[in-house]
Amino acid sequence: MNKNVASKRPQELSRRLRLLYLDFNVGYMNPTRNLLPEALAKASDLTIFGPGHSTPEEVEAGPYVFAERHGPFDAVMGNEFSLLRPGLSEEELRGYSFKSHACRFNPTWRWKGSDYFTFIKEFSGHRFLSLFQLDYYNLTEDLIGMLEEISDYYICLGQEFHPQKPVLLPDNLLSHGMNRHIFERWNNNYYNFIRRNEACILSTPHFVDLTTPYSAPLEQRPCPWSVLGSDYDARVKSKLMLDEADIKRAGAWLPYIYALASKLGFNLYSRYWTIGLLNKLFETAMRRSRYSFTCGSVLHWPIRKFFEIPANGCVLVTDGCNGFEALGFKDRKNAIACDPKDILSVHAWLEENPALAQTIADAGRSLIAEQHTIEARARQLKESFLHIQEDRFHGSYWAEGKLQFRTPSRVKMASSEC
Repeated sequence: MNKNVASKRPQELSRRLRLLYLDFNVGYMNPTRNLLPEALAKASDLTIFGPGHSTPEEVEAGPYVFAERHGPFDAVMGNEFSLLRPGLSEEELRGYSFKSHACRFNPTWRWKGSDYFTFIKEFSGHRFLSLFQLDYYNLTEDLIGMLEEISDYYICLGQEFHPQKPVLLPDNLLSHGMNRHIFERWNNNYYNFIRRNEACILSTPHFVDLTTPYSAPLEQRPCPWSVLGSDYDARVKSKLMLDEADIKRAGAWLPYIYALASKLGFNLYSRYWTIGLLNKLFETAMRRSRYSFTCGSVLHWPIRKFFEIPANGCVLVTDGCNGFEALGFKDRKNAIACDPKDILSVHAWLEENPALAQTIADAGRSLIAEQHTIEARARQLKESFLHIQEDRFHGSYWAEGKLQFRTPSRVKMASSEC
């Protein structure tokens, strides 16, 4: 590899990082991953390489040739698709194909992630990995080893959002199969990874696109509630209580779409049009409801719905998440903290106080607009990149609704506590 091509420029660093992003242009049900290139383009001087982004001839020639032609670059970034070790047999490579993603290129090109792995590992400038699509809770030690082998910095959820796995949980928190399934597979590999690498973490929660704003007042929305997404315990209990009280829920019929697709053997996540349709249906359900309950499973993750619900003008009602206040949420100010068993009491309170409910919804939407949009993440990433370029980055974290930067003393103190 020509180290002078894909590396830091010898002249004085510009304030705008020249970034090469190695990616596959695929569709996801979770929009955050689709929005990342736009945020990166606002935060850096971005060039993207990969199937769906580059010509087939460029893809076949590989990232080294591309970097030679389009560089130099200060930094390179990969993602979960870069974590594919080279040297796999043809039989092993056949298992690496895009089966649950929408893509407009040969899905067997997934194996080219091994080219990304080698390129990032050998790159002499700053090396980043974006980890938005990884299931943090059950990462293997081998995969963690690959993360640490090829990258210097990680765009992912920081330790303020990820708990250590408890030895056990009460059965009443694991009553539904999905929570139990997650808990049984949960390990502390990622928890340990972010603690020992906290100086390298660009703590990055989900974010939303507010280019098509929606701010219809609550009084104009026909449904009191929505409870959307996978059947985690807290959501199941909330839906049961609302249904037993004959309280209307927007989007209550959405699970039937998934059931029908499963019966027909149709993968809803493998087509752009079905992904787009599902996202639109979820958005419509939120916009038709005044209040929306969500949770982050037994893990209490700050999943995307914590940002989507207030962004669409609903009152966010939730049993909380790790980093709830760190993200800027405040109970009865811009969201409602609620155990599922208390949802009917919360419903009565909100209905009896419509002006206060509207105030909470407006405050939630303002928080998202200020701190959790594409533009906000781009601003935060740009600031992190500048810290890195100037060799003063020691990790970042969230507190009181704002991104904070660790100091060397804070990192040293945290390390001594491990």
